[in-house]
Amino acid sequence: MSDPSLVQGVNRRRFLKAGYLGAVGMFLGSGKGLPLIPAAKANGDTGGHPEFFGPPVTCAVIGIGPRGREILERLSQIPGVTLAAACDHYGPALRRVTRDYPTVKTTEEYREILDDPDIQAVVVATPSHLHREIAVAALDAGKHVYCEAPLASSIEDARAIAQAAKKAEGRLIFQTGLQRRAEPQHLFVQTFVQTGSLGTQLTARSQAHRKESWRRVAPTNERERELNWRLRRESSSGLLGENGIHGMDVMRWFIGELPVSVTGFGSLRLWRDGREVEDTAQAVFEYPGGILHTVSCNLGNSYEGTFDTIYGSDSAILMRDTRAWMFREADAPLLGWEVYARQEHFMHDTGISLMADATQLADDGVDLASVELGAGNPLHAALADFIECVREDIAPHAGYQEGFEAAVMAVKANESVISGNRAHFAEADFDLS
Repeated sequence: MSDPSLVQGVNRRRFLKAGYLGAVGMFLGSGKGLPLIPAAKANGDTGGHPEFFGPPVTCAVIGIGPRGREILERLSQIPGVTLAAACDHYGPALRRVTRDYPTVKTTEEYREILDDPDIQAVVVATPSHLHREIAVAALDAGKHVYCEAPLASSIEDARAIAQAAKKAEGRLIFQTGLQRRAEPQHLFVQTFVQTGSLGTQLTARSQAHRKESWRRVAPTNERERELNWRLRRESSSGLLGENGIHGMDVMRWFIGELPVSVTGFGSLRLWRDGREVEDTAQAVFEYPGGILHTVSCNLGNSYEGTFDTIYGSDSAILMRDTRAWMFREADAPLLGWEVYARQEHFMHDTGISLMADATQLADDGVDLASVELGAGNPLHAALADFIECVREDIAPHAGYQEGFEAAVMAVKANESVISGNRAHFAEADFDLS
């Protein structure tokens, strides 16, 4: 896998690999210094380095719903990106693009983008069940592809996309929108997990709670049906697939193995408006050795929002947005650097603030106590990683393999919710041959 990404024009690859990753090993080995503390700003602050490295990358976005518009905005902020075109079959969406980005060409036919030899890369931001046709065609047309997660709403479609990307490997970059894998804070936390700071891994918990109906209104019945594809089982991987997939992927990444089974639960508790998809769902993934990961999603209550927590015999790590904290057990062996770390109180617990970039910030003379935490944006970091990978011909953090594995997990979890039965994973489920 590749090292961390180019964020807002700063070549973070050498710094993050040689800097904080090396620093972590030094700290854990010597017990001296300050190994902690974050998130590189990916929100428009170039850290005094407005330059970028390498030639511009010409991009197009296919699918201009709310997510597509956010992607356009983020791409427009990345140095070295030329926004060339945007595609959507809905006219008002294209008129909005023309208003906000007058130089961007708009079209209702995505093939016009694929036939344009000047466009190097495309971002596929259509509904999940429409990804396959566009992503495969884009790869066949010789375009680098960033495809939003989940890759697809079915394992069959996800496998077809991943196989096309695998076939193009070495010639084209394919990145899945598992954005937390490219976010500097999550990359930083993963180094702590790798070094064994948790002790024996025990269990994990992810949550995505947000009060929203998912239902969207439109001027015609046909348009309303298009917009509400998430509410139908034929086109949706459900609440776990659409919202829970990022937590699933983070813990699969941190645990370092594929799950052996998943048991899903779901019900319709609040939005009784004729939808087929549950508004409350949970899944329990079992990993080799008995590690359990619980994923909870709902559309009826937003308390505590979104977070991921992994628990070990020596410590637990909580990740919320672009911040993270480590909670040490009283009997955990001393690592040596705890006394230098920034600490914050949570109810009856005290968490050590884990900050990516702390070593570089300290070397630059920055007062760590004054650093604004959580300023990064995972989508921005992921798109910046994609652009750097295209420019430098290097592998992304979340390629076709990671995207396919996450899609399989999400679809199987949703199937378990629907059937009420435990689903088992076999090697063949993750096979791309």
